[in-house]
Amino acid sequence: MRIVRKLLCVFVVMSAAAVAAAGQAPAEKAAKPAHAAKAASSAVADALMAKEKALIAAVLGQDKAVFQKALTTDAWMVDEAGYVSAADFLGAFDKLKGESATPSDMKVIMLSPTTALVTYKLDQKGSFDGHPWPPVVYATTSWVNHGGTWKAAFHQESTAASH
Repeated sequence: MRIVRKLLCVFVVMSAAAVAAAGQAPAEKAAKPAHAAKAASSAVADALMAKEKALIAAVLGQDKAVFQKALTTDAWMVDEAGYVSAADFLGAFDKLKGESATPSDMKVIMLSPTTALVTYKLDQKGSFDGHPWPPVVYATTSWVNHGGTWKAAFHQESTAASH
């Protein structure tokens, strides 16, 4: 089940609309540390969100090759069931049975020019090895850019609390 959830989050191709966050003091701009994370430009955000959505589509469409191509060779995923390597996840890919997965409220946060986070809510329906996926998770994927190509390096999902 953790593999399915991790896969789904990694699927959702990272690209989020620019999240402008410039807090201002009453009369002047508040100073930001030079190392502070920044909202992504809309072109980068759009591209990463599209990549995240393509990963989700690859899971739903059982397209292991597309999914694998979007990951770094040493990618990892984590959810409430624990950690799983990309290699182990890909080994169990055929046990995923996705019916639907809809990301919403996507945001892209640039940590550096070559590292970004894509975070979102994912409403999903499906199963892994006969076990149902949680209906709602909050997901974050870490993307890295190597030589102009963005790849998913880490994916984390948290099951939404039921109220």
